[in-house]
This record gives sequence, structure tokens and C-alpha cells, in this order.
Amino acid sequence: MGLCTDQLAEYLVALIKNINKDTDIDEAWAKAKKRAENEAKSQSFDQQVKTLLDKGYPEAAGTGKDRFLNYINPLKEHFCPGSVIVIPENMVSLDKQMAMVELNGKTGYAYADTTEIYNAEGMETPRKPYLIHDTEDGKDTLSNSPNDCAKMFKKQNRHGLNAQEGIAVITHKPEILKDRYLNLPGSHYKSSDLVPVLFLSRSCSTLQWSSADLSIFGQGSASCGSRG
Repeated sequence: MGLCTDQLAEYLVALIKNINKDTDIDEAWAKAKKRAENEAKSQSFDQQVKTLLDKGYPEAAGTGKDRFLNYINPLKEHFCPGSVIVIPENMVSLDKQMAMVELNGKTGYAYADTTEIYNAEGMETPRKPYLIHDTEDGKDTLSNSPNDCAKMFKKQNRHGLNAQEGIAVITHKPEILKDRYLNLPGSHYKSSDLVPVLFLSRSCSTLQWSSADLSIFGQGSASCGSRG
């Protein structure tokens, strides 16, 4: 349980009284803060890895746990708050990934034909597990069309999430779809006029499509600051 302001103040007063006068408090505080941040990052990364293992990603990828972790563990060095582990569809198909999303006690599914989903023009993503950083889950772009969001992202030096990245986000936080649906302008569906969208249908998370020019209340476009 966290400390309230008054409790924290009392704790710090007692701590300061016992600090050696030659101790550099600012340096000690910086080290403690850095250590806390590293522990938080490690816990978040480890939790995401656990989720992938528990959902059966190694089996879905047709590989053992150890080999799967050989792909994933090197990412820990570059993981930071707001990062999400992404499994590319060449390793685990979008259909299988959607089937491993669980919400309301139900598994998700891809209503869209996933063979007709492509990366947006000029966009390339790794063919092995990678991270998306500084992830924004559509809250900041609600009720704006995917095309308008894509233009905005370009000015902000951000990147619209593609289908596999959007699925990665809701794999770890499926409850997002209870608040808003996610357009994925980093991908196109069949043509440049359609984009994949993640939403709820009969309380199940589904991969569907939507018009890239359509502004729909309660739908936002997800994005990231970088990939790697």
C-alpha cells in the first residue's frame, strides 16, 4: 500500500536524521530513482513475457519455450515504460494471435480476411519479435478519421500501429476495447480506403475493418513513437 503525503514526509524526516552529514542526498536520490525505474521496467517486461508464454505463443509459433525466449529476451535491454512486445505475423498468424486475446471470458477472432491486410505504403516492420515504444492507445485521437490521424502522426514524427502491433497492445490490455475501439492506420485492408480496426462484437474482441476516411465516435487511431 502506498504512503500518503504526510506519512511519506514523516518517513523522510526520520531518514534524514540518520543520514551521515557527508552523504550526497541528491546523488543518493538519483540512484534510488534510477533503481526504482529499472525495477519497474523489468517487472513490466517480465509480465508481458509471462503473458505470451501463458497464452501459448511458443506453441503457436511452432517452437519451444527456450527458442521463443531466445527471440524475446534480447529486447529487455531496450524496453522502457510505454513499450510493448510485438510478435510478427510471419511467426504467429493474425488469426492465431486474435484467438489468444481474452476479454470477458471470451477469446477473440478475426472477422476480416487476414490475408488481405497489408502494411501501409512505405512501412516496413521486423520479421522477428520487436518493440514499439511510447505507445498511445487511441485515447488522444478519438473521433478522428484514420486518414486525418495518419497526417497528424507524420507531423508529430509518430507512426500509426499496424494490425500485429494493435493486437499486441490488446493482448496485454484487452480492457482498452471496453472504452474505445482502435483503428490501425499502419495497415490497409484490401485497399487504401479501408483500415483494420479492433472492436467488440457480442463482448468478443474482433479484428474488423473500417473506412479510412470515416470519423466514428468512440474510435481512435493507435500509434507509437518508434519501433525497434
